[in-house]
Amino acid sequence: MNSVGDLINDLSNRNHPMLTWYGPDHERVDLTGKTVANWIIKAANLLMMDLDCPPKTTVWLDLPTHWRTIVWAHALWCAGATWGEESNAEIAITASPSSAHQEHELIVIALPALARSVDNLPPGAIDGAGDLMNQPDSFVFPPPADPTHPTGLGVTQEELLLRLPAVETVAGSVDEAGPHRVLIPSGQPQQVAGWTCSLWAHGHSVVISKDTSVAETESITHITAT
Repeated sequence: MNSVGDLINDLSNRNHPMLTWYGPDHERVDLTGKTVANWIIKAANLLMMDLDCPPKTTVWLDLPTHWRTIVWAHALWCAGATWGEESNAEIAITASPSSAHQEHELIVIALPALARSVDNLPPGAIDGAGDLMNQPDSFVFPPPADPTHPTGLGVTQEELLLRLPAVETVAGSVDEAGPHRVLIPSGQPQQVAGWTCSLWAHGHSVVISKDTSVAETESITHITAT
């Protein structure tokens, strides 16, 4: 497994929960590996087909920590793109479009779990909910297999997949005897997405929540530090 595309192809064979999200207003979303991989593949297809996003394109993922942010982060990595900042990005992905996004190719998403379209879509923007659902369920173009592609997190794709020791330092003790369910308290989006990718690569399931008490009710054995 050398690239995020390899990871997502592997994730699509996992029929048990791999991502659980506890959001505001008691929202809970459980996604099996197969389901979350399907979301990621659709999003990657949208980037590569609708926006012609070539490898090493810089994408400004202007989203809060959320399960949909995890999907789009892995989608842009599957396309070989890099998570960048407003100033150097060609594509912006946001749930709150503003004048700051006008200079970019724009994808607008809806954060609510049951949203199937975006309200008040700006002219020229892509509906990251409705248009996403129309994408094929398999990669139309094979994801770039270059493990040296930068992620925008200070590491390459290969380093991101291999860096469980870095996660262990933060998480305490995520050992190889798992798989485990690992709670990541909601933090910075890039950090949470990076931890998720690394943990998935080692077979672990991820739970994202601001409320660490869910560890007791969900029998989660390993909790990351804030």
